[in-house]
Amino acid sequence: GNYFNRWNGLEKAYYGIGWRVFDLAGMRVIHHGGGVRGYRSEMAFAPEANIGMVLLLNAESNAANDVIPEFFNHLTNNR
Repeated sequence: GNYFNRWNGLEKAYYGIGWRVFDLAGMRVIHHGGGVRGYRSEMAFAPEANIGMVLLLNAESNAANDVIPEFFNHLTNNR
């Protein structure tokens, strides 16, 4: 598989000092996640909007690939 999967609809993304940084509808989002057997974690935040989200799962799941982008998409659609 790929080293990492991009969020749907994301064209430009950068990686620096362990963080993925990208623009989502004019909002800078900083994100990183990972997992080991049986666990998964993701963290994303938008510093200028003063909001963020952490997702901790005690399962090997791709739910974070949907939950966190949906959170930020909902946020940007309601600004």
